[in-house]
Amino acid sequence: MALCASGAMSLGGATTGRSVNLELGCSATASINMNRADVRSLAEKASGCIRMSDFYGKSSGPVTPTTLGTYYADHGGYYTGTQSGYYLFASIVTASGCKWKTTQSLSSGTTSTTNGYSNTYAQKNATHPLFNYVGSLTTAGFSDWYIGATCELQQQYTNKSCGSQGYSGCLHWASTEQNALFAYGIIFSNGNLLSDVAKCLGIYCGRPIRRSPI
Repeated sequence: MALCASGAMSLGGATTGRSVNLELGCSATASINMNRADVRSLAEKASGCIRMSDFYGKSSGPVTPTTLGTYYADHGGYYTGTQSGYYLFASIVTASGCKWKTTQSLSSGTTSTTNGYSNTYAQKNATHPLFNYVGSLTTAGFSDWYIGATCELQQQYTNKSCGSQGYSGCLHWASTEQNALFAYGIIFSNGNLLSDVAKCLGIYCGRPIRRSPI
């Protein structure tokens, strides 16, 4: 959590929000000094004198996203809004030419319209090439990528013009299954949500996304 925005601040100590040591993940009594690299980084003072007030409101955690379409390195992707208590980020990487599934059958755990993470990791296996690829992907320092559910993809479409996010107008897979034969997909050129995209015949794009708790 972030340090307090005002009031007394200390380098050490056991008070959350007041102790620089605790904010940096150190023990309350750990040795600390103003010239240590992580202390300067937290204060955002590369050189010169550091005042205790320089720590007001500072956090050692990832930067909180504020601007749609902006790339946030702390989160590994372009910020595309919020969904169900999470910030969502689209990877710079695109999974192209993937089938949703190799067989015409139902897939357990892939019907959520809001939780693409659970859809993807419920069927991260060889018979689900799209999920297997994205669920095994490591890029920008993260390995928790997934294919968005229908609501998450619709939000990506709504916010895709807010920045240079590299979206093509082609059909993109959703991780949401319709039935044994079909899954959902969205056309990023017009936002049309399709419910009859053949899982084992279609070879379409998939945009890996990840999420961070709000």
